[in-house]
Amino acid sequence: MTPAQRPTRPFGEPAPVVQLPALLRTAGGGIVSAPVVITNSSSAPRIMLVTAMGVDAAWLPLPQRSPVVAPGSSVELALPVAPAMGTLPARYPFVVTVQALDPADERVTSPASIAESVLLVDAPGSVDLSLEPADASAVFRRYQRHAGALLAGSKPRAW
Repeated sequence: MTPAQRPTRPFGEPAPVVQLPALLRTAGGGIVSAPVVITNSSSAPRIMLVTAMGVDAAWLPLPQRSPVVAPGSSVELALPVAPAMGTLPARYPFVVTVQALDPADERVTSPASIAESVLLVDAPGSVDLSLEPADASAVFRRYQRHAGALLAGSKPRAW
């Protein structure tokens, strides 16, 4: 089959609207939940298929399906992002894609929407360190003992 002979399935409806925080913060080994708000732009009820990608697959959940969303309504899904312990401190960009599915047969009914975010791991300034007490001091003395016995009544000398 040539590309010209392939059946095409044009999407007759707009893509869903996706909102995602531009920046998420956590530490290696921690979990942060990204709130993904999806609005159904279709004139019919739809299930939303949500997939995250762009960073290590072990950090992200498998694709999720929303409950049925009425036309013009929104749904919020929590997307857990969990960088592994020992992840180097850095900014890790990733994307979330959303496609609308027909609830009857689960076929794709719209083009994909994409929202971008950045996962900031071990953000500078997110760790507070304090020392108690603020002023610490120590006194060091060194005593030297001669090879011979100490004379009665004499004290070792401090250096």
